[in-house]
This record gives sequence, C-alpha cells and structure tokens, in this order.
Amino acid sequence: MTTTATVSAPLLVLNLLAGAVWVGSLVALALVTGTARRVLDPPAQVAFFRALGRRYALVGVSALVLAIATGGALVSGEHWTASLTVLVALTAGLVVATFFGMRQARRVNRLRARQGEWSRPARTAGMLRAAIAALTLAIVIDVALYLS
Repeated sequence: MTTTATVSAPLLVLNLLAGAVWVGSLVALALVTGTARRVLDPPAQVAFFRALGRRYALVGVSALVLAIATGGALVSGEHWTASLTVLVALTAGLVVATFFGMRQARRVNRLRARQGEWSRPARTAGMLRAAIAALTLAIVIDVALYLS
C-alpha cells in the first residue's frame, strides 16, 4: 500500500479496531452459543438468543460495516489488482453470508419459541456461521498478502 501514513493512519486504526471487534464477536458468539445450549433450558435459550441477536446485530454488524467502509477508503486510491478483486468478492460473500446467517438464526429462535422442529435449521445456521468465519479468515489472509 502506498498511501501516506498521516492520511491513512486514522482510517487504518478504525479499520483494525472494527476488524478486531468483528473477529472477536465471531469467537465470542461461537463460545456463548455452545455454552448456552448446554446450560440453559429451551425457554431460557429463546430469551437469551433473542437478546443476544439484537446486541450482536448492533455491535457485530456495525463493526463489519465500519471495517468495509474504512477498508474501501484505504484502498480507494490504489491501483486495482487481482488481490483487490478477490478482496471485494470475499467481502461481498461475507455480507451475503452474514445476512442469511442472521436471518437463519432468527428462524431457529422462532422455531424454538414455538417448540417446533429446529434441528435442521440449526445445522444450517451453524454452516452459515462456519462460512462467515471462513470468509473472514480468507479476507484477513488476502489483506495480509496485499499489504506484504
């Protein structure tokens, strides 16, 4: 990257912090989800996941939006490369997977609340969370390769 440090430093700090919050929220979500399923009874799980989903939507998605916006600003003056093309494609995939992951999580929670069959939708939600994690890791690797 060939931008000047004085111009890009604030954006870079915001980008790194937003990325850290995004990745940290994914790790925390994985840990909390498994623990809540083992410890809480089904009605308590519904209330817990509903509250968690609202907080996650605010914090996690805000961090993702900020990371994308600051990342875009950081590379806006750069020469377009194959690495940037991959980064944009991965980021688009991450946004789509996050949207569907959140939608699926809401669906699972509604099924739990109605005491319906939710094991298959829960597996789908788990696969979407895994896709979100894999896309996030791929973005981190692509950015590291781009910056090196």
